[in-house]
Amino acid sequence: MALVDSLFDNVESFFAWSGLLLKQSHAAYCDLETADSRHVLVTKNASLISVIKIDGFRRFVGKSEFDQLCDQFVESIQSSFSSEGHFIQFYFNYSPENIDYYINQSLQPAKETAERVNLNIDDIFESKKEVLSNVCSHEDCFFIIWTEPSALPTKHIKHAFKEKADKVKSCDLPHSRRAANLFLGLPELRNLHDSLISTVVEDLQQIGFYIKLLDVHSALYETRKSIDPNFTSPDWKPFLPGDTIPVRLKEYEDNKQGDISDILWPPLSSQVIPREGENFDLKMTRIGDMMYSPLYIELFPKNVRPFYDLFRRAALADLPWRASFHISGNGIKVTQSKNWLAQFLTFSSYHNKLIVESHKLLKHLDERGDDPIVKLKMVLLTWAPVGKINLLKQRSAKLAQLVQAWGGCEVKEFYGDPYAEVLSTAVAVRNKSAAVTSGAPLSEVVKMLPITRPASPWKKGALLFRTPDGKLWPYQPGSNHQVSWIDIIYARSGSGKICVIK
Repeated sequence: MALVDSLFDNVESFFAWSGLLLKQSHAAYCDLETADSRHVLVTKNASLISVIKIDGFRRFVGKSEFDQLCDQFVESIQSSFSSEGHFIQFYFNYSPENIDYYINQSLQPAKETAERVNLNIDDIFESKKEVLSNVCSHEDCFFIIWTEPSALPTKHIKHAFKEKADKVKSCDLPHSRRAANLFLGLPELRNLHDSLISTVVEDLQQIGFYIKLLDVHSALYETRKSIDPNFTSPDWKPFLPGDTIPVRLKEYEDNKQGDISDILWPPLSSQVIPREGENFDLKMTRIGDMMYSPLYIELFPKNVRPFYDLFRRAALADLPWRASFHISGNGIKVTQSKNWLAQFLTFSSYHNKLIVESHKLLKHLDERGDDPIVKLKMVLLTWAPVGKINLLKQRSAKLAQLVQAWGGCEVKEFYGDPYAEVLSTAVAVRNKSAAVTSGAPLSEVVKMLPITRPASPWKKGALLFRTPDGKLWPYQPGSNHQVSWIDIIYARSGSGKICVIK
């Protein structure tokens, strides 16, 4: 009987491995495995991930300040590309839909204050909500840093994995095939990742960004919301090591003695992707009750334009959209292989000479300057409710036109597996994409990132304003964010005016 069980387990493992290889389950598209510490997630290949929420810059950025801000930002993240093994994702989401929830959330302190002093001014709050919902939208911006095992020397990686496997094997632990793997983190990689995160967070705060290093529960909530927002409650929390273990009853026919999966924490792939998806065709996919159409930039603009130029056009179009920037080091390899072939074929086409010259320029900048050459991918997408395929096609075409006007980019539609590309744009789900990879200096890439959006110091406030481009701007008079303040009360002529200086 033991021989039959062993044979069955091997066959089952083979088909499970084949299913992952052939992308038959949503788990094959998610790299996340479990939490490694309070602010760090770990993936299936032992990479470490931290998520930083960027609310924006502490003041409005003009043309004179833009270059200085970009230079400071380059200095803060430049250490990430001093060696291999680090990957950065910038996630920006813009949605004029469902803004009512965020307006209610911002007005909640004012409503509670009105109730405490017995003021019945619900009509004022409803009027303000109605006005703001027509002119405002919601934005999300996240800065995700990955540290992969390749950041360590190759010999050290093999030794570390072998040592960890021997320790786990020596403990003779019971099987847990359907639970999260709790033994993926490498101590050496933790030290490298933690030092990088602490340096980047401190530098960005000193520059003037309002940022927050998210704990693993908040980070995974943002991950799930970026995948299936309509199926994610604001109070949702994942089950992670250290949390109360969910009660589950095993009712499988293949129940094996010694498998403790049901008394451990489930893997993150089943938590952050609550509903299955499907590809309608080679260009569109469905997740839950939303359809998505991903695009990618094949050729970046000759003249680099700030991200705000793209944002301003998209805001005027009242279009829901998302952009994901994938940045990694050693970008000189992008043109290296092409350069070898182009050198032999320079006589056949003028374009081959341009490839050779561009590689020489990037190599010169990489070897003789402090500006590292990085690999850059950019994926964009828009969405529409299920059943409104014509609306999705219209939005996708409009988004492509807006991006093409952003300095003359060349935009292409994805053909193949759009479901994988949609998940590659989500927060910290996977660091692989089929988009075209370009090599560029880091200083030029930073100018295209969504880092210059203004932000309010207050998360909530008694007064709710908005920026000229429609971002909510809460304000709390007399808060501890201010050293001093001036309150001005305005009234018409004859009604009296009061100015109180504190």
